[in-house]
Amino acid sequence: MGMVERITKNHFSVLVFSGDIDQDCVKSLAMIFDAILEDEKDKLIILDFKKVEYISPNIYNEIFRLFSSAQERKILIYTINAKPKLVRELKSDFVDQKFNFTDSITSKLEELNLKKKRIVLDVNFVNPFIQAAIDTFGVQANLKVLPGKVSKAKDFESYEIGIIGSIDIQNEAFEGRLLICFPDAVFISIYNAIFGEEYMELNEDVKDAIAEFTNITLGQAKATLNQNKGIVIDRAIPSVLLRENFDEIELNKYESLMIPLATKMGSFYIYILLGVNE
Repeated sequence: MGMVERITKNHFSVLVFSGDIDQDCVKSLAMIFDAILEDEKDKLIILDFKKVEYISPNIYNEIFRLFSSAQERKILIYTINAKPKLVRELKSDFVDQKFNFTDSITSKLEELNLKKKRIVLDVNFVNPFIQAAIDTFGVQANLKVLPGKVSKAKDFESYEIGIIGSIDIQNEAFEGRLLICFPDAVFISIYNAIFGEEYMELNEDVKDAIAEFTNITLGQAKATLNQNKGIVIDRAIPSVLLRENFDEIELNKYESLMIPLATKMGSFYIYILLGVNE
């Protein structure tokens, strides 16, 4: 018995078939098509026939009725990864053109403006975050902040980092994180200078403050990127990570950069992590 799974992308769906396409498979396909039409979001349906060996001729008409219902809504349908033997069989039945076989779907996505554009992690993207951090700590902490050389991010132990303010950077095209990373003593000194406290170790007040600084920094960077580059970043909620939680940050999963920021209290570090949102 054949099966079909819908993988939802940005305004298109990939339908992955496993096994031969039979009557039961078409029933599942019909429910998926109903869901796609109800959503009214998809502009394209891609049929992935990589694991399909045979399609029963008895169900051609049912399949083509589904195709027609989508095409009436101006949804395009293409088929990829079909095996040569299957294509020959469909040609012999004079139905191959109905499936719109293609070697690559990339050009189709580009035609419909559905291909995701990778955001390059360069100075144009990074500088708004650096300036936002300088401004945030300058205003909130009355602190002069001097940025250092941008480099590839290293593990946190290299800089004796003990606490991190983390917040997601994402939209439909990309996803990642802004991390503002401090040695414990550096952020405690900054906190004490702002609030007139004499804390010697991390506590809930200190952790709340780093979360707020992280949120303000992202907010300012978002505004700059939107205004100057037309890049929209979704809202996100900051979190605070201590050493025992650092392993949840997979640096090798992302393109990443690190910027050291020097102050009279000591240096802290911005990490910007970015990857394609699949």
